Amino acid sequence: MFKNKLLLLMAGACLGLPLEATTILNTYPDGPTAYTNAFVLEAQTFTAPADTVLSSFQFQMFAALGQTVQLEVFLWSAGGPVGSSLFTSASMARINATQDFLVSNINLSLTQGDLYGAVIDSGGYYSFNAAFNTNRNSYTGGNMWLVDQGSTTWNTYQTDNLLFQATFVATPNSPAPEPGAFLLMGAGLTTLALLRRRRSRLYS
Repeated sequence: MFKNKLLLLMAGACLGLPLEATTILNTYPDGPTAYTNAFVLEAQTFTAPADTVLSSFQFQMFAALGQTVQLEVFLWSAGGPVGSSLFTSASMARINATQDFLVSNINLSLTQGDLYGAVIDSGGYYSFNAAFNTNRNSYTGGNMWLVDQGSTTWNTYQTDNLLFQATFVATPNSPAPEPGAFLLMGAGLTTLALLRRRRSRLYS
């Protein structure tokens, strides 16, 4: 039994599969209550958990055919974002329907306990945009922030959260496995097969 588990762990490591527990922050069960309107930027702050690598971030946007949206992650202070973006996603097209956007493979290492902000940038579009909840039932480690049309000042909404799901892992994702990794995995599986055959002969 132990040998089986060990070889499975070896195989997962060789293939770059996640072997560690994850932390998921999820406010989807709370809403959405509404969608932002007349704001050019939306953000959700969050406190980096013990699993400090941000792996993915999902959020919901209102219908806006022909518009685009982008996700950025910043270190956050009492007045808003600090410094330059730590992560910027590719631009994503919006459609003529409410839509969930999942930004995966972020692989951003954060500092446990520090405050960060996930910024939703609609490129200046300020009609109905991001889904939010008028409560913080599912998450209290951060809250919604908004920038009004025609302004550059961030305003905090301490009783609200954006509709979001963030997934964190303990360590960054491994790069694509080298050919040698597959050879190692194959050798391990071959060894397991030989051990099983030898044991079956001993007890036959």
